[in-house]
Amino acid sequence: MTGIRIISNRNTTTWWKLKSVDITDRETPSSKYLHTTIQENSHLLTLKDEDTFKLWTKDKETETTNYEIPANGYLGIDLKDLYKIKSVEASFTETENIKLKASISGYTWIDLDPSNLPEKRNFRYIMLQNTSEQPISVPFNKLTVITEPKAIFGRLVTSNIPTNSSWGDTRYNGNAFDTDLRSQTKFGGNPSANNYAIYDLGTEVDLHSLRIYTSDNTVDFPRNIDVQISNAQDGEYETVFSINDAGSETFNGTLQASGYGQVDSNYPNIKYWGNDNIANKKARYIKLLIKNNYPTRALIINEIVVNRGEYISLETDPRFDGENFVEIDAKSRPENMLDNNFDTSYKPAKSNGNVTLNVDPEEFVGKNLRVISEGESGINTTIKAIVYDTTTSTQKEVSLGVLSNSVTSFNLPKEEGMKIVGFNFSWTDKKPIITEVLGYVEKNNVQVNKEELRVLSSTVPTGFENWIQLSKDKFNKEKATADSVLDSASVTQETVDNAKRALQRAINEAQVKADKRELEEIVSSALNNEDKSYTDSSFFEYNKALGAIKHELTQTENLTQNKLDELKRNVENARSALEYSKLNQQIAELNVAKFEKLIKNNYTEQSYLTLQQKVNEIKQKLSDNSISPTQYADLNKEFNKLFDQLEKTELGALINEYNSFKETKSYPFIDNYGFNWNNLSQPLSEKILELDKIIEAENVTEVQVRTILNQLQETTFKAISDRDEKINSLKTLVENTRDNEDKLFTEETFEVYASIVNEIKSVINLDDVSPEQIDLLTSKFNEAKEGLKFDETKLNEAKRKAKNSLNSLDDKKDFAEKIENATTVADVSNIIDLIQNEIIKQEASRKIENFKNKLNNLVSRVKNSEAKNVLSNLIASIDNEKDYEDLNERILNEIKNELVQEIEKELLKVKNERKVSLFKKNLKDANSISDLEFLLEKIKQENAKPIETPKNKNNDNKKVSKLGLIMGASISSILIISGIVYTFIFKRNKK
Repeated sequence: MTGIRIISNRNTTTWWKLKSVDITDRETPSSKYLHTTIQENSHLLTLKDEDTFKLWTKDKETETTNYEIPANGYLGIDLKDLYKIKSVEASFTETENIKLKASISGYTWIDLDPSNLPEKRNFRYIMLQNTSEQPISVPFNKLTVITEPKAIFGRLVTSNIPTNSSWGDTRYNGNAFDTDLRSQTKFGGNPSANNYAIYDLGTEVDLHSLRIYTSDNTVDFPRNIDVQISNAQDGEYETVFSINDAGSETFNGTLQASGYGQVDSNYPNIKYWGNDNIANKKARYIKLLIKNNYPTRALIINEIVVNRGEYISLETDPRFDGENFVEIDAKSRPENMLDNNFDTSYKPAKSNGNVTLNVDPEEFVGKNLRVISEGESGINTTIKAIVYDTTTSTQKEVSLGVLSNSVTSFNLPKEEGMKIVGFNFSWTDKKPIITEVLGYVEKNNVQVNKEELRVLSSTVPTGFENWIQLSKDKFNKEKATADSVLDSASVTQETVDNAKRALQRAINEAQVKADKRELEEIVSSALNNEDKSYTDSSFFEYNKALGAIKHELTQTENLTQNKLDELKRNVENARSALEYSKLNQQIAELNVAKFEKLIKNNYTEQSYLTLQQKVNEIKQKLSDNSISPTQYADLNKEFNKLFDQLEKTELGALINEYNSFKETKSYPFIDNYGFNWNNLSQPLSEKILELDKIIEAENVTEVQVRTILNQLQETTFKAISDRDEKINSLKTLVENTRDNEDKLFTEETFEVYASIVNEIKSVINLDDVSPEQIDLLTSKFNEAKEGLKFDETKLNEAKRKAKNSLNSLDDKKDFAEKIENATTVADVSNIIDLIQNEIIKQEASRKIENFKNKLNNLVSRVKNSEAKNVLSNLIASIDNEKDYEDLNERILNEIKNELVQEIEKELLKVKNERKVSLFKKNLKDANSISDLEFLLEKIKQENAKPIETPKNKNNDNKKVSKLGLIMGASISSILIISGIVYTFIFKRNKK
């Protein structure tokens, strides 16, 4: 045959596909596989048909023929390669000295029982052996050996899902288990209930996860499937998960449109169904069982993923055996060692393993062994040759050595009768990567000489102690390799020379460690950019170069002179490239503008003039434009320090208080409620504009500022109070609402009432509630309340509810009698309202009493008797929580004011000017009463120290100044209290 032609025998309107054409050379019976010592054997025939080997007598396949097997002779089959045996059928008469035996190499044999094959059953030879010293005649019919087919992971074994010739069926393309989620397998027919497809995993798997993936743009997605597993193709199957999306049996759109399946973020545009929590299950077969008829749709599967895609080895090549030798992935199988391809390698998945490679005894006759490997783990891999001695009929292992280099060669035993039948590779914690195992003929039989390698390995190189650690490690590694070569009796001269060259190279290329002190000096004198003197981009490059030096200093054991010079050069270049920033100059300009906005009269003369002098200096520098950014940074620091030391006059303090109140109280009200409460915020905004014009005048006085402050507080508190009052009116409506647990009201009217109550509760705490909304809700509530109708059949229930309410009241008055005499539900409901009002008053009274106790405890800390009396009178008159909160705040402010006054008095006694400045800064930063009390105690301790103060002619003037300050502070305190009292009384009257 020289060619094949495929011809279409009828017209068709659809494309047809051809995946492959497999041609198998069909053998004819011959003696090709015959393995015997019988001389006259021309009448014996053998044949290999796919996975079956047969031996029989020509023209007598069904008859028994007597064959005389010579002493120690045999009759059998040579499979020509190693195979895993599935079954053996031997038709002969077994006697004491005629045994059925099997062998891997043809030298070592084991007895074979066809009814009980061993677990490890990889063989090349199967034969009948005469174990006696005399010829024996054996009645023989035939010998049949069936081998295991090559296992394929995820092979479709069978399926009865129909095939439609025009639907493009690809069920046997293998894509369901190819690890490529973009490829697809299509069952090109219309699946029906009880159709199925069975896949063979090729080996038994410990199953813990199983998923089915399908593209979400297909309309042929999986529907109504039980996914089942079993250990036998024809055995019992167990369902591990089901695909049961409701309505899928009639849905004709895409999977994406259906919403069926789950999303895997690793694979966009693909959905899956599965079970990731399969416990204690073993399986070899997966069955997809269709439960319901599909619509006019096929079945497409992108991938069936077992155990989240972890690699599963099938161990199919019978030439290999061992422990912990399973490959790490499908591309790293053991047979790669024999494929004559340097681009592939064998990589075991586990440490502490071994693999035995069985070879044809004739393959290594007169040859040496060369092993090509990768990585640096070879020294941990030991190689042994498995040798059969035909002169003694014994088998032994001969140690060859370790994989000392990427190319390592060994002399193999070549004595008479020695046959190499295999090699064993064993490793410890570091796993080898073996690319190729080759036999080769040594052209020149050179005597191995290790002396030069021995001298080189035993000598410590000159200056070794000054090498960098990487060079030491490289030398020690190559020395260890050299020592392993020296210890091996079987290495060739090629391996010895390779080890010597590698060791000499490690010595020649060794680098000396540099002195790190120069780098340490660069780090210790490094620049910083805290004052932003340099542009961020240029300083980033400098800092990057500096960071590289710091990193290298953490591992100086590998610092070479070349590396040191490179680091030094980089940081010097980056430093030279630094660009000055204009930021500090711009800040200086802003500081000048900041000073010019100050109102001189608000600050003491000395502190203002001191800051002014510094500003004049800054102006001069800016005008000259002759200083560095660093000098600008220093000027800014000095400015900030003097600005913080500005001392306000009484007028300045009052203006500051005005501005503070405006920022913390007035503006927040306008910002938060200006849109919905324009009737309140607009007058407040107008008032602020009016007052600001007055306070910004150069000739404004303290009296004016105090008046302005009071006006701002009055206007602001009025706006806040009016809004609170409006909102509280709405809150009051729903504080004690009706319920209908006892069905006292008709359902229709109570439903309307409850709805408006819920609406009010949903908005009363919202910042954007408006007065118009409150008016509307109030009207709707009153209307709903008036519209409530009683169910007059519920009189007894109403009275029981009234009595339950009465139990919470201390002073029950005559409510019990009124309840008893009531004749309608409406009367009882009115009584309940009266009781609830009394309960509210009772609770309010208790709450107010508690408030008064708290305030009386707090006011006891006020020292000014006049202020204390005013505040005590206010405490006695409070009758709501808002009054309590306002008064609590005012008492706290009074205590703070008194502490400030006392601190200011004590400060006049401090002689150390530096400490005076420090205490004033602390006073400015103090926020709480405890902060002020702590500061006062520190100042008193300072004044308690015995200090000799020299007399000064200005002492009398200071006394006058102190007295004036004390009197001014006292007047200020009284005016502040008056403002507080006025505001509080205003709010009381408003309420």
